[in-house]
Amino acid sequence: MSAPCYFLVGAATIRQIAGAAGVAVGTIYVYFKNKDDILHELLNRHKEEHYLLFDKMSVLKPEKAIKFFYEDRFKSLSKLNNLISVFMFEVTRDKKLRGIIHKKIFETINEKMKTFFKTAIEKKKIRDFKDIEVLSVLMLSIVSSIVSWKECVFSKQLKGITYERFADAVTDLAMNGLALK
Repeated sequence: MSAPCYFLVGAATIRQIAGAAGVAVGTIYVYFKNKDDILHELLNRHKEEHYLLFDKMSVLKPEKAIKFFYEDRFKSLSKLNNLISVFMFEVTRDKKLRGIIHKKIFETINEKMKTFFKTAIEKKKIRDFKDIEVLSVLMLSIVSSIVSWKECVFSKQLKGITYERFADAVTDLAMNGLALK
């Protein structure tokens, strides 16, 4: 049985973090001094994963790269969803924490995604897009939304839809749009 989803808890406790990670409270203190250390480690790992991911994507054709991105992110975030969700409420309440996450993770990942799209456009692999910044944020936000819905909010209702199906649908939408040709 997995740990519960902690979307609207108060300030996350070490006990909640340990529960979400599936380890004993004492184990947490062997590796980390406090919650800030845990969060910084999670952010560093998340950032490194994205660097490696975008490096791999850079040699793939856009359609394969987009599918690869979503398959990888769905797999990774679904494994960490309980741990990540422990911090979600704190992030919404704490401007300093939001700033750290924005600076340390989001800006970097967003730049990588924008570069991916700009390069594909320059190489005439995908059509030009009016607002690359909005496109990038939109494409990045899909991951956390789908994982949150599938793992927590609508876990029973979405049980029959695999992450592979979501990745296929997002890739199809990104590459083909909705308009009739």
